[in-house]
Amino acid sequence: MGKTLIYTDFDGTITGRDGSKTVFSTFYASLQQAPDKNNYRLSPLKNNEEVQQLFRTKFGEFTSDFDYTKEDADMLMHKDAVIFFHELLQQENVIISIVTKNRADYIQAMLQYQGFSAEEINKINIMDSGRKYTDVNWHIQQQKGNESIDSIYIMDDSQADYRAMIQAAQANGYAYCVSAHNEGVGQFKWSVYLDDIQRALQTQMEEAPLEIESPDSPAFYPAFSLSPLVTSSGVTTFGVFTPAIPSLQVPDDVDKVEQTSLNV
Repeated sequence: MGKTLIYTDFDGTITGRDGSKTVFSTFYASLQQAPDKNNYRLSPLKNNEEVQQLFRTKFGEFTSDFDYTKEDADMLMHKDAVIFFHELLQQENVIISIVTKNRADYIQAMLQYQGFSAEEINKINIMDSGRKYTDVNWHIQQQKGNESIDSIYIMDDSQADYRAMIQAAQANGYAYCVSAHNEGVGQFKWSVYLDDIQRALQTQMEEAPLEIESPDSPAFYPAFSLSPLVTSSGVTTFGVFTPAIPSLQVPDDVDKVEQTSLNV
């Protein structure tokens, strides 16, 4: 079973607010030690405890029934995006990359506030150079190896950045397996994408070839035991008992993986 790569923008795609309106907001500046109104990357963030307290002061405690209609909650991850990330971070062959012009430390702080564990956050690859073609191109090249790449998903509210990431996939020969989504700010259908990806993963699992041990491997042979045998003369000896090897049945009606071709 090959890899599924997900490349998604952050502001306006995972969240409901455009990036330029986020990084120059009063709340964003409050998280920084010495905010510069002309450069949102210049100042380090305050320590993690202070940052988390500022999130709680601004939005309240984050719970499973969090009220996303409250003021400025569009700065946060969409509720369906939260579920999307939690579900797919459990999948061994899925790699999620956030490709953004925002700051990685800010995104990590928001992930923590919205209930993601340190283990989950560490699984998310955040590329924040702002050069989306370069970042995606480099990352795809790092993933090439023994495992194939079965699917690439791309999401971005910026038309230019959306095209740049698609072009990076095309440059590496993966245009045939790209599924890309370009929507308005905050209009992404995360629950639909989650269903699509989970169905594709299930199909890939069903179509994966059976792994059969080589005859040269000790695991190929079933365990045997010495069983007592009584001869006609009443003498007990020990013989080798070898259990029968069950035959492998491969279903005939396995569906083929549907691949999406995108020409941009």
